[in-house]
This record gives sequence, structure tokens and C-alpha cells, in this order.
Amino acid sequence: MEKSIVRPGYKFDHVNCRIIITREFHKKANVFESDEYKTLQKLRKALPNYAVVFTAPHRKNSVKSRMTLERMIRYIEKQPEHESIMSDLYKVRFPEDCAVPAPFSVVKQWFFRRFPNYGRMTPFDENGQLIENEMVAALV
Repeated sequence: MEKSIVRPGYKFDHVNCRIIITREFHKKANVFESDEYKTLQKLRKALPNYAVVFTAPHRKNSVKSRMTLERMIRYIEKQPEHESIMSDLYKVRFPEDCAVPAPFSVVKQWFFRRFPNYGRMTPFDENGQLIENEMVAALV
């Protein structure tokens, strides 16, 4: 039975002809004559047709990280008082005392304070009936 060899910092993708390295391995391989540098040189020499690529970066997969101004506007347009809320959004985005628009992070903070339940699943009872907002507030 053959044991698998763990290669810290890199792995092979033979199907797509790639040597996949971590960012940490890449940083160390940038130091001339380091062990990682020598290893990478050997790999490139042994597999000249293989491309050297980085591992995929970890992505944040939260509602807040995917928020855009367009999504905010679409959500606001569905609210009963959408005209006054859009006015508030405009005031936050373009403050009267500033010559430039507010940073998106400021607008995003305002939006999530104004709509704390954005991105949460609509609550239903055991019979599948929609729970009204007043009942949700009582549950929390």
C-alpha cells in the first residue's frame, strides 16, 4: 500500500497541468536560495509545461460582503415608504456639507442599521403561514 506524500505549500493538478502553490509558499520562494525557491525551481524544471498558480483566496460569503448600491436600491424600492427611505439614502450618500459623496462603507453601515433583518429568511410558523412583523418583534 502506497502512502501519500504531503507536500507543504504546493500540490499538483495533473488534469489541468498546474502546480498550485499557497501564498505563504510563494513568499518564501521569493527569497533567493531558500528551500522553497529551490523546490519551486525543481518543480518547474521537472514539469516545464505546467503553469504555477495560486490557491483560490478565501472569499467572504456573507450578505454584507456582497452588498452593492444597486441591491440596496432594489430592496428599498420594495418597502412601503420607499420614497422617504430613498431620500434618506440620498442624504447619507451625498451629505450637504461635503463636496464628495460619502464612502460606500458609510452608506452600507446606514443600510444595515436601517434594515437589520436584511438577508434573513422570512419567518414562518409550523403551518407555513407568514409571521407578521409584530409577532417577530415579540419573539425576539
